[in-house]
Amino acid sequence: MEPSHCTVVILQRLPPQPFAIDGNISPPSSPPQPAYVSTLQSVFAQVSVTYHQAEAFKWIKEQPSSLLILDLNDQEDDSLGCYANITWVANVVQHAEDDNVPVVVCSSNETPSFMLDCVHAGAADYILKPMRLDVVKTLFLALHRRRSHSKMHDDHGSSPTLSSDNVISPAATTTTTTTTTTSTAPITPTQFQSLEHHHLNYDSGLQRRVKEMVEKDALLTKVVLDIYTPMTPVAGDMSLSSDDTLRLQEKIDSWSFSPFDLTHQELIHCVVLIMKPVLACPELDHLVITQGKKDGVEKRFATVTQRIKMLVIAHVEQLYDFISDLSSTYHDGNPYHNFAHAVDVLQCSYYILRQLRVIPFDRRQPSSVETKPQDLIRPIDVLALFIAAIGHDAAHPGVNNLFLINSATPLALLYNDRSVLESFHSMTLFQMMKKHGLDHISGGTATANYQAFRKTVITSILATDMSLHNEYVIKIKEQATRLQDSSATTTVDEEQERLLICSAIIKCADISNVARPFFVSSKWAELLVEEFACQGDLEKQLGIPVSPLNDRDKLILEDSQIGFIRFVAMGLFQQVRQVMQGK
Repeated sequence: MEPSHCTVVILQRLPPQPFAIDGNISPPSSPPQPAYVSTLQSVFAQVSVTYHQAEAFKWIKEQPSSLLILDLNDQEDDSLGCYANITWVANVVQHAEDDNVPVVVCSSNETPSFMLDCVHAGAADYILKPMRLDVVKTLFLALHRRRSHSKMHDDHGSSPTLSSDNVISPAATTTTTTTTTTSTAPITPTQFQSLEHHHLNYDSGLQRRVKEMVEKDALLTKVVLDIYTPMTPVAGDMSLSSDDTLRLQEKIDSWSFSPFDLTHQELIHCVVLIMKPVLACPELDHLVITQGKKDGVEKRFATVTQRIKMLVIAHVEQLYDFISDLSSTYHDGNPYHNFAHAVDVLQCSYYILRQLRVIPFDRRQPSSVETKPQDLIRPIDVLALFIAAIGHDAAHPGVNNLFLINSATPLALLYNDRSVLESFHSMTLFQMMKKHGLDHISGGTATANYQAFRKTVITSILATDMSLHNEYVIKIKEQATRLQDSSATTTVDEEQERLLICSAIIKCADISNVARPFFVSSKWAELLVEEFACQGDLEKQLGIPVSPLNDRDKLILEDSQIGFIRFVAMGLFQQVRQVMQGK
């Protein structure tokens, strides 16, 4: 196969079109000739250019030895533009497979991740503009590789099949199938072979569709995160002196914990200090914790001794990197819903578990005659609750669910107006965990341990949706009655009770500001009211309904706090207290 015997079809992606109120603006019928067309014409027999996909494939059918070049619209270089380009590539590749045509992407985007995304979408090659002659001369190899690959599969498909006695030829197979097939005849090996071929074709198509779905889902997730998360790199030193460790530990153990006098790095250290002992718990020795890949080898710790030893040496670094990266998803510009709030919720969850004697784990009293509800909480549940607490508001945009729904944002549409932010926070958290290898924290995503861990994390985060607050208070009240009823004959569903207890703890922690010492709670109240007022200002600008809680002209700090304590916080705190008291 020579390049001079091949043709090239260039399919250009339409540039962004101006908004047409009367609908009269239509895309140009004939695109301008790209600068590299003359270079292609010097190598290939024929070069055609079009904006229309149908026309491109019509030309391809007329010219069997064709190569399809996708010229991307480089005017769209933001996240949405990149996603649109890759989606378009995947769509064209899917159609090109029917004609056995290799697709080469041509673009000026030099980002390696974008190049790989195009290849993962099915492109045979990726060429940077301006297109050089030496590169053009090698393009025909993509067509050669595609033809060779297809021939190999064709040869494999025409290989003889096995009968019950001996090897028979394809011709004999056809004859046998024709002469033995009747309404009562059993399925012969030959007939079974044809059915198997059908199933293989179906499986192949299914695998391709699922693969495309996964690739596009990954692209969608990337675009969503690019839009909603700042992801500003956090530079810092993970080392901590013994004096600083004692100082931070003292703050962590106090109900007067205040993140306002701590730096961002100190907040990260607080998280590590809280979570590190949980990861080192001997009761978690059945889990497989991935330290990450080093020198091409994935290191796993499966024994208690090895876990504790390696945790001190290496695993803290992985944990620190994860927390540092997760902290960068929080918007520092939010007065209230920022990383300091996440650490505050984590510290409160930690404090509650300490008061319940769930942690430290050596303080647990499993042999006690009287079993309390908190005894249902296992070390793996503590880890899940802590992960949920530190990630429960990841990438919070600074506005509430009602704003997202009323303004019909893509997030509201994506999550069907139900717990929009909480679902998004959970997705963001698990993306960060996956990035840092923590999706192997319970042995891998397919294991029962991981599924249970993930369920606890998600359930806990969804419980922070304040629109469902009263429903949760009722559930917790029913749980208190259920667990205190010594005459109950029904078997307690430990998993559901455990999930509700974790939800109750994180809910208390999420609104714990009002119960902190006044010098701490007053600061939190001011920040929360300011964030509400900022949303109200934006709602006024957009012309959408403004609730009294968000109207800067109607907000009264003292009244809002008294009302919140009386009608929201007290009911929850009282019911959780009833649950934790046990029988």
